[in-house]
Amino acid sequence: MTLFLDKGILFKKMKVFRKLPLFLFLVSVLIMSFSRPLFLEDSKVWGMEYYGVIVDGHDTPLPTEGWYYNYTGGDRGVLNEEDISYSWDEDSIYTATVINNPGLWTWGGMWYSLIRIKRDNIPLDFKAIFGPYVRAEYQGEIAEVEIVVSNVSSPSNNTNLELRLELKDKNDITICSKTWADLTSGPYPKIYTWSLDDPCKKSVKLILWIIDKAQLGDSVSIDRIGLKARVSDLATIPTEEQAFLWTYSWLMTNYDPNTGMVQDRSNLGSGDYENVTATAKTAKIAYYAYKKGYTTYNDTEEIITKIADTLINVVPRGPSGINTLWPHFTKNGGTEIVPDTEWASGDTIYAALDIITALQMLDDPQGQIASLENFLQDIDWKALLLEDEPNCHGPGVGISHGYDYNGNLLSSLWKGFGMETIGANWAYASATGNVADMEAPPSDNGSGFIDNAQYPLVFSGLDRWGNNWDTYRNNMADTQIGWYCTPDHYNAYLCNAGLFGLSAAENPEGDSYVAYGVGGKCTGPEDGNGEVIVLHYSGMIADIRPTEAKHMWGVLRDRDAEFLQDRIVISPLNNMESMRVDKETGKCTINHLKGSWNLALQAEGWAQIDCDIKKNLIAAVQNNIFLNRGYGLLKGEVPAPDIKANCSDGPLTIFPGDNLTITVILFPGSHDGEDADWWVAATSPFGLYWYTLDLGWVRSDAPIPVYAGPLFKLSPYDVLNTTDLPIGKYTFYFGVDLLMNGSLDFDQLLYYDSVNVNIE
Repeated sequence: MTLFLDKGILFKKMKVFRKLPLFLFLVSVLIMSFSRPLFLEDSKVWGMEYYGVIVDGHDTPLPTEGWYYNYTGGDRGVLNEEDISYSWDEDSIYTATVINNPGLWTWGGMWYSLIRIKRDNIPLDFKAIFGPYVRAEYQGEIAEVEIVVSNVSSPSNNTNLELRLELKDKNDITICSKTWADLTSGPYPKIYTWSLDDPCKKSVKLILWIIDKAQLGDSVSIDRIGLKARVSDLATIPTEEQAFLWTYSWLMTNYDPNTGMVQDRSNLGSGDYENVTATAKTAKIAYYAYKKGYTTYNDTEEIITKIADTLINVVPRGPSGINTLWPHFTKNGGTEIVPDTEWASGDTIYAALDIITALQMLDDPQGQIASLENFLQDIDWKALLLEDEPNCHGPGVGISHGYDYNGNLLSSLWKGFGMETIGANWAYASATGNVADMEAPPSDNGSGFIDNAQYPLVFSGLDRWGNNWDTYRNNMADTQIGWYCTPDHYNAYLCNAGLFGLSAAENPEGDSYVAYGVGGKCTGPEDGNGEVIVLHYSGMIADIRPTEAKHMWGVLRDRDAEFLQDRIVISPLNNMESMRVDKETGKCTINHLKGSWNLALQAEGWAQIDCDIKKNLIAAVQNNIFLNRGYGLLKGEVPAPDIKANCSDGPLTIFPGDNLTITVILFPGSHDGEDADWWVAATSPFGLYWYTLDLGWVRSDAPIPVYAGPLFKLSPYDVLNTTDLPIGKYTFYFGVDLLMNGSLDFDQLLYYDSVNVNIE
């Protein structure tokens, strides 16, 4: 075969020959370009689907008892407490009873802000419920308001008693209202539905229910209040796209375009508690949304560059006179550290790596990357390096978590196995050329985000410590998916519904943050006594377990489990932070928090199913000298071939007719420019095949190299793109050996990667 010593010629040849037959004896098996629109070309012909949205289920104590938040991300309150007494049945019903009537009649009720707390004055556009950073053709709208009345009682048989629903704008002016009279006639419970006309579909900050013209002793009991949303249906938007779009829209609700900061959660006031790490990751996710077509380039550039500017020029660095780390949490538009929180090395590192990556993917339109790289290089890394104290870890040097609010160095270290330590070492290696230690698996507590977080890219293949991340992630995913079906952790409700996921989250009761996980080197399992799942974990493994992740989303969205009793878990306006399912009764406790960090992990995980997104992310790391330097050091300086099936490290199961793309990537490490033989091969039910530049895929029992020549950085490149492979099991290989002689030298520094594909 011809040897193409010029890598430009090599790419041209690959483009020509990657479409040649894979199996020469099967005419129907072709390598073909595959292009299918994600949505119908004319968005006006999308199918539409209605989803229930729960604003409040009244299954927590009243706001007067300290429970201020509702299910869509806002807060709530009661009206006219002088005349009305409010009570809770400790299940799901609030009752408003008239205890004082100073005139002819009185009134009372409750208000609910929709997507942020009332004082933030941020309304929900009923014609564009996914917010200003989603294009009009992908929007949904609110079609109905619904309230469930459990009972009405009137000692005086007050036939004038009314129930009214009101929609108010950010100026507390009523946009529309709907009144029902003759409440005493029953029967109850009864669902009152208000179908909204277009004039009512405006920007709504508050929904109120009001009992009016009430007399002494009158009472009305309300079970729940909700909405009905009209959005594109699954006939035209795949589950993974719906999961990304909804999560992205929830996250962007917490973004403040005036400051460039992301609030830690939707139910905290603007500027009270901002999350630096979530802010930077939001920049990456905005880029993914742009690549998917959900938002415009102008909006994307504005978001990413504004976030970068704030991190570079506004967020403080400290502790003053000691080091130059960012805080984990800021307030007042990023200008101040939140008192009694940390100057956090991990959050500094992850945020800096993420914003550099986002800017790299966007081609750094304002030249901000250099300032961020300099920022990481200026950190006093030596001050952060500590010998590990005797604990569950072995001896070695780790990177301190940073400093407390007062500037005292923290003794806890980034040294345990996982992406947290990988991320910390990535920045350290990029900035200094050095690497600290990392323990062997398992992680400290088996929490899912430690295995799968993109800091800025989840690891693949072997790292410098000899850990195979593809094997590890797949094994941990299997453990998590089957967790509640094992005898030690059995929960029949979760097992039978195919629900899973243990990762750090606020607990279902909403009173503490818990490091849920399957257990690790330092702690045992934490699964809420065998009853808790968190949603973001399934998103984070969607790239390696798409079937299971999509199943979980579908079950929770469609309430497709008997124990849910038709209770809304996720909807266009409802997230599920965590859920407890009583293993004896099946009773559910759901936390609908919209916390920015877990939303960011969830959205980025779902984005990785998209091959183009993953390729862009890998290319950004390769094309940025700073990021690539750190990655190379974490890979250990040796060549690092990587091969993926549908952008997954596998194993991948697909069905006949499904698209299969095989992609190869190479990080040459310290061997850049050295001569080597390159190999791409596949085992199949029909024998052994080799990819060649002049003939495409060739059936041969003898090895055939694809190329002989210098190693170089190979960005994600497809060597196969087809829908026509027959049923069977396939393994694809990509490797290089450093003895360039046209022979496959297994004993001469052969470096390779493989991926398994099952077509059934």
